[in-house]
Amino acid sequence: SGSSMLKFWCSTILIPLLAISIPALYLTATYGPPPPNYGSGSMFDRIATRYDFINRALALNLDTGWRVQMVKAVTSNGALFRRSNEGENVGNGAKILDLATGTADVAILLADEAKQTIGAEVSSAKVLGVDPSQNMLSV
Repeated sequence: SGSSMLKFWCSTILIPLLAISIPALYLTATYGPPPPNYGSGSMFDRIATRYDFINRALALNLDTGWRVQMVKAVTSNGALFRRSNEGENVGNGAKILDLATGTADVAILLADEAKQTIGAEVSSAKVLGVDPSQNMLSV
């Protein structure tokens, strides 16, 4: 009926839309639009030398374990880089892009996993980390 359709429309679309739009409009009116360099990495450029220390302190050093677990999950415990049953280096040409890599902790772990799994001498696996903050990459 028309009443149930109106309830459905309000509960699934209108209310969530208002719940997002009203705070966004309020914040924009109160604080203005973001600065022109928003997303350029400038904030991280300022804190790059302290970033890893602060991150580890705030996360009680649990973040290092989280990264290791994430690398194991992403690579299926190294299977991404392993040889097939026929001895082919099926994962040897794997290419991984780490966007917003920061100080490259994850990219380094991924590269280390590839080296451990298929060996540095035969590895054509590539890991590329990119970040808008040059200072984060330089740490």
